[in-house]
Amino acid sequence: AYLLGALLGFLLGGGADAIRMSADIVGGLTFGHYSRRDEQKADAGGVKGMARAGYNPEEAANAMQRLIDKYGAGDASVPVLGWFADHPNSKNRKARVRALAEELKKHPVTPLPAPQGIDATLDPSAEHAKAWLHNYLTLRVSMYGYGRAVVLPSTQFPAPPPAEPVKPVVAPAPAEVAKPTEPGKSTEAPKPAEAGKSTEVPIKHAAKTEKPLPPPLPAVTLRVPAVPVGWRLTLGLREIPAGRAAAMEAATGTAVEATLRWTQVATGFTGVCTAVAQRKDKVPWMAHEQLKPPAQVTQLATGSESNLEGTLEAAALRRAAMAFDEVLEANGPLDHGAPVTIRMNTRDLRPGDYVEVIRGGLIVAEVCIDRLEHDGIAGTVLWGVHTWKKDDRFVADV
Repeated sequence: AYLLGALLGFLLGGGADAIRMSADIVGGLTFGHYSRRDEQKADAGGVKGMARAGYNPEEAANAMQRLIDKYGAGDASVPVLGWFADHPNSKNRKARVRALAEELKKHPVTPLPAPQGIDATLDPSAEHAKAWLHNYLTLRVSMYGYGRAVVLPSTQFPAPPPAEPVKPVVAPAPAEVAKPTEPGKSTEAPKPAEAGKSTEVPIKHAAKTEKPLPPPLPAVTLRVPAVPVGWRLTLGLREIPAGRAAAMEAATGTAVEATLRWTQVATGFTGVCTAVAQRKDKVPWMAHEQLKPPAQVTQLATGSESNLEGTLEAAALRRAAMAFDEVLEANGPLDHGAPVTIRMNTRDLRPGDYVEVIRGGLIVAEVCIDRLEHDGIAGTVLWGVHTWKKDDRFVADV
């Protein structure tokens, strides 16, 4: 698309700037269209997922209105800019999800099976992560589990701290400020304030020329359903030698292993889902040490944004949760032990890295590299498919 735009600018007799602008315009039109189409598909899938999970799909339109109230309709509502916007107009999205909800009332979808409860506890190796581990696992299981399971609150994990009441802002009482001295008058400095009296000076407020901020979104209360405990999980996190080196001292880089030891209550079946995340440089492996500032690691427990996703611990736990989700889907153990091979460029790869198998724009498997071969890699599937198709792409996640 960008090449087409550049050629168009050249044929119209433009210089370098015109050619660059033409490339940006055509590229924006093309990829903006695909992104908007993808967003519409996501909206449709989200509304259908709400209905299958037992929620009222009409609430999707109300949620969209809350976003409009806070952020506006977006660039897609602005003339010209709307051509390049990567999201559809929010008002149009609201109308679309409302129409989808009406359609689902006429043609109901098959509801999901009743969820099972997951009782999760911490291995001693993961005690340091108790501020975020439960909520992060809940997010991952909910995202990939399609309502099959609910991670139940546990005394092993601290509850989110209660929200502090907002204190009204009160302007401080003005303190006496010495007046400019007149000729012949004393230049004595003002006396220190007596105990218990304000020592603050008047605040000079800037003229209010900025647009007032929109009100914050209403608080959301999460109600955990009363579900029977179907699974028991023990979560572990530990540092291991990167690149599968024989010892930590011989390793180049940092690696973290996440372990989910599970037991199915009804059958007594047990199993382990283990995954690794590694990098080639030496970094502190615990998430609260990787984050800058470290206090951000606690924000997930309060429902705020967090950059945990960029940490080794979170990446390893995400992979282990994906593997556990397959156990949930199969309602029992799975065997991914059969070796697989992938032909690909092995530059910069090493044992312990993962390769994503992408099919039709979706990741359909992750393969852990066991060894490098002359024309590719040999490894085992952590989760997903075991056979490849002609148009599959293989991307190293290092």
